[in-house]
Amino acid sequence: DNIYVFDTNFTADLTIIEEGNELLERLRRVLTGKKMLGPDHMETALPMITSCSPGWVTYCEKNYADLIPNVSSCKSPQQMAGSLIKHFWSKRHGYEPANVISISVMPCVAKKQEA
Repeated sequence: DNIYVFDTNFTADLTIIEEGNELLERLRRVLTGKKMLGPDHMETALPMITSCSPGWVTYCEKNYADLIPNVSSCKSPQQMAGSLIKHFWSKRHGYEPANVISISVMPCVAKKQEA
């Protein structure tokens, strides 16, 4: 049995890149009416609000449901890390994804909502 340790700095950067791409696509669709990326039903509400904090997303859902369309559809850094570990890293290193367990130790208690 092997144990590997990863951090979420890289996936935090991926989240920022993905949110930037999503914002550009929302702006493109609003300003030109043309679609370049993403699904046809992609949200175009502006301003776009980050989705990287599960605490913020829950707060928004409970207290400002009218802003839900503004929340980015991107995964949080923790969710991206889990997905990359399970589906990319495991295959690259010869592990069956079903046999890979990703455990997060995070300072924010709201992160357990993402489990």
